[in-house]
Amino acid sequence: MRTLLVTSRVTFVPENYARFVTKLSASPHVAAVLFLENRDLKNLAMGAGFWLSRLAPGIGSHLVLNTLASLDDPRENAARAAGKQVFTAAQINAPETVAILRGFDLVINARTRFIYGKAALEAPRLGCINIHHGLLPEQRGVFCDLWAQAEGRPAGFSIHRMTPKLDDGEILLRREVAVVSARSFVKHALASSEVEAAAMEETLERIALAGRIEGETNHKTAHTFYYRNPTVSQIRSFRSKGFRL
Repeated sequence: MRTLLVTSRVTFVPENYARFVTKLSASPHVAAVLFLENRDLKNLAMGAGFWLSRLAPGIGSHLVLNTLASLDDPRENAARAAGKQVFTAAQINAPETVAILRGFDLVINARTRFIYGKAALEAPRLGCINIHHGLLPEQRGVFCDLWAQAEGRPAGFSIHRMTPKLDDGEILLRREVAVVSARSFVKHALASSEVEAAAMEETLERIALAGRIEGETNHKTAHTFYYRNPTVSQIRSFRSKGFRL
């Protein structure tokens, strides 16, 4: 099974999500890695602003450091050292990117905020799967693990089939992630990246054996929450309660 791993060139995760990308690059099921280019001055300015204002210093500092480290990306170096193809694209839905996706059986979307269109979703033979950083079907939207931690709910991730509807599609795996410092979102993200790699390898094994994507229904429940990017006042409220960002 030829699988393409798609991730952002720059993330806010410590080490730029390298623990996940490096481990998956060594998987026999992963044939290539595609980096979606998101390096720009806006990310640098945002990171510097978060750090200088002390609003979210952990996220801000890692966004800046990861942008600088991406100039000689250790994740790309690890993929090449493992004998994998490496691609770079500006947009997931560009015709030339969709053409790349067609060369694979399966696509993994991990740590990107790009919305896949119909052509991209249908390009790989088996389809596309996503790591959603929330526990489906209850936690939908963005920064679900941040909100869950801040609200004292279980935090973790779900691997699910991608469909035109966001956070939809069968759930292949759902896993809670507990860390020693549960009041630090940055530490949670780093710990989660290691758990995600093992969980994704487990999922790839199941898909390869079955020859198709199989999962549980992902219906909304009475306990489903829809999360958005937190506002400045909400972030300040989190920090006032001892939650570190």
